[in-house]
Amino acid sequence: LGIYRAQRGRMQIEVEVKGVSCHGSMPHMGKNPLEWGSRILVQATEQVEKGEGILTHQFLGKGTRTASWCKLDTPSDCAVPERFVFRFDRRMTVGETPDQCLADVRKLSAIQAAIDAGLKVTVSAPKYEGRTHTGWKPDNDQIYLGWETPEDHVAVKAAVAAYKETIGEALTAKDE
Repeated sequence: LGIYRAQRGRMQIEVEVKGVSCHGSMPHMGKNPLEWGSRILVQATEQVEKGEGILTHQFLGKGTRTASWCKLDTPSDCAVPERFVFRFDRRMTVGETPDQCLADVRKLSAIQAAIDAGLKVTVSAPKYEGRTHTGWKPDNDQIYLGWETPEDHVAVKAAVAAYKETIGEALTAKDE
């Protein structure tokens, strides 16, 4: 039994890099989204390591962002691919917004460099495509906001009182 009065939010950030496929023996004829996308991934990692665009909340701690999924569209293993899509798992602490999280990725100079080189880059929050166990299709963006209920809120105080009444002295000040 626990009392939870806060939780970090979660969102997926999808980066799609579209290039031009060609045979691997003539890479100069294409625009390689895997190579340009990897530059975006490296720069995004460096951005987080520097703490840029990541807030820290007194109770919940730091937000996080990490590369978590990718897909490569290529005609073969000896060709320049046509499309590279990857996602970041972004845990938002209270005070961070989905719009700001997307903007932090969009402002990476590696994205502008890829666009300047003739590739198409989009940054978005993907939608859930699957269906629930009842067959309903939510079709919502993969975004869930963080939240916090103050320690002195009436609902938290009532939960602590009920916990103490039910569990007894097992709850210590350290655990509250």
